[in-house]
Amino acid sequence: MRFPDMYKIKQRLNAAALANPGAELEKKLKEKEELFGKLGAKRIAIAVGSRNIDALVPILKTLSSWLKRFGASPFIVPAMGSHGGGTKEGKNAILHSLGVSESSIGIPIASDLGTKFLGESAVGAEVYMERAALSSDGIVVVNRVAPHTGYSGRVQSGIQKMIAVGLGGLDGARSCHSFGFCSSDVIAKMAAFSLEKAAFLCGVALVEDGEKRL
Repeated sequence: MRFPDMYKIKQRLNAAALANPGAELEKKLKEKEELFGKLGAKRIAIAVGSRNIDALVPILKTLSSWLKRFGASPFIVPAMGSHGGGTKEGKNAILHSLGVSESSIGIPIASDLGTKFLGESAVGAEVYMERAALSSDGIVVVNRVAPHTGYSGRVQSGIQKMIAVGLGGLDGARSCHSFGFCSSDVIAKMAAFSLEKAAFLCGVALVEDGEKRL
């Protein structure tokens, strides 16, 4: 059997990692300082997912310190959908595997896990949210923005998916997947519904380079 000519090639992905991701985040936060000026002694939920994101611990430490600077009391809410079996123990175990703990970040991790039904989105999907986040005075969503491996569309992995599925807990994941594998439109409509029902403060969108570095 005669094989066609073959050539060895090497792909060079974009690699431009930040020297100090935490310092870069603080610079971006200062550009939006008006969002935080009136926080006072408010409880702010920081939504953290299950993905192994580069420099996650420095990012969370910088963010929590920034919120404390304005008098707020930040805490972490595991926003993982069905990951960790949807249980408090499973989610906390994932956080610890990522280096995220009360001691490493310096703020509490929510213990009141479990979701509340918010209603139905424009596509008919039931929308849920973690009670700990919903009862806070403001929510900051931290997530990596990247193409999804299982579907395409305008909305893939990122802030909106964290709002729709991650913060929806086990119930939110079941609702989204009941439409088949999560689609861009279903996620977008679920996230839009949640944004109307809860006090979202802002999102921290992280983008890694070709070497999985921020």
